Amino acid sequence: MIFHSQLATLMATVIVVGLVQVGLALSPPEVSDLAKRITVRIDGGAPGTGVIVSQQGNTYTVLTNAHVLPKRKSYMVRTFDGRIYQVSARQIKRLLGVDLSILEFSSQESYAIAEIGNSDQLTEGILLYIGGWAATDRVNRERGYRFSEGRLSGRATNPEEGYALIYSNVVKPGMSGSPILNDEGQLVGINGKAVPDLRTGEVDYYGIPINIYLQLAKKPIPSSETASSSFKTPSVAAQIEPFSRSWQISQPTQINPLPRSITVTTVPNVEPTSDSYSPSRNADSSVPTQPKFSLVATLTGHAQSIYGLAYSPDGKTLASGSADRTIKIWDMATGKDLYTLNGHGGSVYSVAYNPRSQSLASASADKTIKIWDLITGKEIRTLTGHMYSVKSIAYSPDGQNLASGSWDKTIKVWDVATGQQIYTLTGHTNAIDSIAYSPDGKTLASGSADKTIKLWDLTTGREIKTLAGHTQAINALAYSPDGKILASGSGDKTIKIWDVATGQEIRTLTGHSETVDALAYSLDGQTLASGSGDKTIKIWDVATGQEIRTLTGSNDSVYALAYSPDGQTLASGSSNMNLVGDRLEFASGSITIWQLSGR
Repeated sequence: MIFHSQLATLMATVIVVGLVQVGLALSPPEVSDLAKRITVRIDGGAPGTGVIVSQQGNTYTVLTNAHVLPKRKSYMVRTFDGRIYQVSARQIKRLLGVDLSILEFSSQESYAIAEIGNSDQLTEGILLYIGGWAATDRVNRERGYRFSEGRLSGRATNPEEGYALIYSNVVKPGMSGSPILNDEGQLVGINGKAVPDLRTGEVDYYGIPINIYLQLAKKPIPSSETASSSFKTPSVAAQIEPFSRSWQISQPTQINPLPRSITVTTVPNVEPTSDSYSPSRNADSSVPTQPKFSLVATLTGHAQSIYGLAYSPDGKTLASGSADRTIKIWDMATGKDLYTLNGHGGSVYSVAYNPRSQSLASASADKTIKIWDLITGKEIRTLTGHMYSVKSIAYSPDGQNLASGSWDKTIKVWDVATGQQIYTLTGHTNAIDSIAYSPDGKTLASGSADKTIKLWDLTTGREIKTLAGHTQAINALAYSPDGKILASGSGDKTIKIWDVATGQEIRTLTGHSETVDALAYSLDGQTLASGSGDKTIKIWDVATGQEIRTLTGSNDSVYALAYSPDGQTLASGSSNMNLVGDRLEFASGSITIWQLSGR
């Protein structure tokens, strides 16, 4: 923390603006627990703190104050689990014009990534939380974690080095670089400066809005004197975008026909690991080895990234869940937005149609699942019980049960008719990011940030087996239509194909350059679609493991995929983030519709 001994020109006039409505908040202990998991302790220079803001493979990017990292040969980064990583000066970049730097460390461990908020929407009086590692003093001989609650006092009109946020949170030396979180646990700033008023003895604490960092993350960062020219700035924006939010009003819905060409590549890149499964095709099959996809339409209307997609059982409508906290229902004959479902207090991560009734389920960062009547558009009930965000949901094939996976490390199975919990499945050691029912409804697969997949017997609620092999979190799961194969997509940029009966890995599909966030099998089970943070969709031949198509057309990361029930269209959900001049235009959400031909 930079402590200034006198009032300088920093003490600028403060803008005071009106309050905005806040969504469902986390409790202070919940925010504190979250802050512990995303912060790191930095030693070796000035004692400081940092926050993990992105991940690429095994490389994590930490954001902190530049003054925490004076010109030294190396630093030590300590994560919440006590592990220590050496960081050299070559792994550090200073962001010009602001008191911010980024550093990288590599690890095989899975660490939580900060969810990014929108600091432009912070208003006077709003609750703020800061968690970080205080320096030693005469009383405390070891650095310790501190958590502080306060409120935004205002904004500096002429900030120096980016310090625009002023707040009442009391922080200590060593907490420079600490995350400033809102009451939803989103990262909205970086703490770093304290300025006492010599007349009153009171102290104003200053932080840098996260939006300043987001703008700079879209620009090339020049090498500092201590940095090697060979060091490549990580694609921070690609990792941040899944969590970016702005509270913009949605633009009018439109469908935009896009008769554009599709970039196509054929790159067989397979790592066979098992011969336990060897699918074959009938010699008389009319299915071509390279099906064609045409980009036919783009549906717009969501104000932020789209995380979940689901077709209705009859294929006439498509549901989309977004970071803008809404669910939209689309008419697939016209591409029009039929209506919008409102009620969640956080991002909507997953949506699922009940295969046996006119209802839809949605899962949210507000820790709840909502069941909606699609005839009236009204909420039927809210399922509560998870302690953290609900990331994934899936209906059983008979529509009687609903499963949910949460960042609280548990899976819950619910009775749809009563809303009561049937099971709580425990065993994962980190957040649950994906779940999938087997086609026969007897087994549930769960993918976790602990890098494993677990298969559960739903007649007993017991774990059947654990599938291990990925080196990062499991972001997506998909069963083949016959239930014999399970596909998994991971933050390690790979897709693994598993034999469900034996639990053995069949092969690993490589080709994506960023995280794999979505998977969908074709109706016949012969091809698999994957969506990635590299802005592409890849189509894979399941029998051979070959990549047979790469579809480009998304402006940003692809977070959701869904095939229509007839298998003739593929929908993808993504975000759109653009740099307009020097200003970052926050993510809106778009749905791309691909028409399948040649089958």
